Amino acid sequence: MIGKWTPRIAAALALLGAVRVTWVAVAYFGAGRLTRHRLEAAWIAFVLLSVVWLALSGAFRSEPAEPESRNGPGIPVLSAVFVVGSVVLYWPAIWIGLLSDDFSLVSRDTASILRIGGWDHYRPLPLIAWKLLFPVGAAPALHVMNVVLHGVNASLAADLAARLGHRRPLAALAGAIFLTFPAAVEPVAWSSGIFDVGMVTFGLLYLRASMSDHSRTTQVLWLIGALLSKETAVALPLAAAALRLGTSRPVRPLVLSGVVTVGYIVTRMSMGLSLPPAATSPLRYTLKELVGRPFASLAVPYTGSELAIHPFMLGTVSVTLVAALVWLYCRTPHAGARPIALGSIVVIGVLPLWRFVAIGETLEGSRYLYLPLVGWSILLADLVAHDSALRRWACTIALVTIVAVPGVWYVRQHLERWEEAAQVRDTVLRSAAQVLSESKCASAYFGNVPDSRQGVYIFRNGFSEALAGRAVAAAGGAPPACAFTWTENHFEKIH
Repeated sequence: MIGKWTPRIAAALALLGAVRVTWVAVAYFGAGRLTRHRLEAAWIAFVLLSVVWLALSGAFRSEPAEPESRNGPGIPVLSAVFVVGSVVLYWPAIWIGLLSDDFSLVSRDTASILRIGGWDHYRPLPLIAWKLLFPVGAAPALHVMNVVLHGVNASLAADLAARLGHRRPLAALAGAIFLTFPAAVEPVAWSSGIFDVGMVTFGLLYLRASMSDHSRTTQVLWLIGALLSKETAVALPLAAAALRLGTSRPVRPLVLSGVVTVGYIVTRMSMGLSLPPAATSPLRYTLKELVGRPFASLAVPYTGSELAIHPFMLGTVSVTLVAALVWLYCRTPHAGARPIALGSIVVIGVLPLWRFVAIGETLEGSRYLYLPLVGWSILLADLVAHDSALRRWACTIALVTIVAVPGVWYVRQHLERWEEAAQVRDTVLRSAAQVLSESKCASAYFGNVPDSRQGVYIFRNGFSEALAGRAVAAAGGAPPACAFTWTENHFEKIH
């Protein structure tokens, strides 16, 4: 039998864990005396202590409380607000144009889009949408689709939060965090991010249907849409199961979803889908990266240069706020295991990519966080849903001030990097067209083409397709007649 002092001791240990997280954050972001893995290790220890505290206090044995009221704007109103907000916030992204993979994907013919064999990335639904939109509105139409769907996803995240028991103001807060998240710029601003954005749209519709006990046919249709948008949708049934367990609902209605997902995996493997290479790192390190890296990136969604300018505000304060919210929530648990279920979605969302999750200092690769962001946004809203109205409003104001408001500013800052990359792309293509015209070469080799700039892809792929779009003749397998190399701002001829 658990004595009355045991939960208090666990609470004290969790408080020490929160203090430890804060101290390590100060040492890492402020003074630069510690390495990143020390901060991630401190986070993992603190979360484990908090889970033990919740377990000993009986929180997991309680049923989730019903929301006190449903006051606030309805979901249809929020949907319109979020879509308009996304267009306003991401307006500069609409005019960025094509970058990197965009050129090669636009040039794919319909047969190659529908053919399964011989291509690891079988994602026909987004590419079919491209085939319909690009002839009508060119690159801006593709960007508009991403931006609008981002607003739709924010409203669906808010709707999911409401279905999990949140009152509408807190559900709206979850959607606002999703909408203004700085590390979501890559999938929204980059046309090729439609795979992540579209998959999450179908995925949220699937999670919504699974929480509402809709017909299994409806659930499976949304799941298939997500699977045909991006392969990482195989994680969605696990996410749905986590949410249902977090609300004490049975997972049996999800059996058909699991069967469909297994059938999809078997089919893709039989068609030549390559699996991630075997792990070379120790299992303990791999698990730490799988758990620690996404949480660390979501808690501090800023670039290394931004953290260098404002290490205290963007780093230490953000980390301390989240730690404080977790500890305050554990003092008055009211939703059973729901926060643990939401936190698990962060890990489940990157599980299919466990060998590829690498978020750089420039936020390159942050598109991998787009699905985990769903769980993170709702989790933060859950952590401010206290029974005390005063504490609830204080925590909400702190969260909006430190997370959502700076998010708007830094989304625009990150979009400037994409606009600068687009300018570099234009300079590269103009210079390539000029040297080809002056040299009269039927074919040419171009070296040292800019790969990326500040984490934004320029011509990592797609350079030859971009030139073909300017009516430059292909070499046809013959050795190139000319060779050029990129210098500071133009191509120079080698031979």
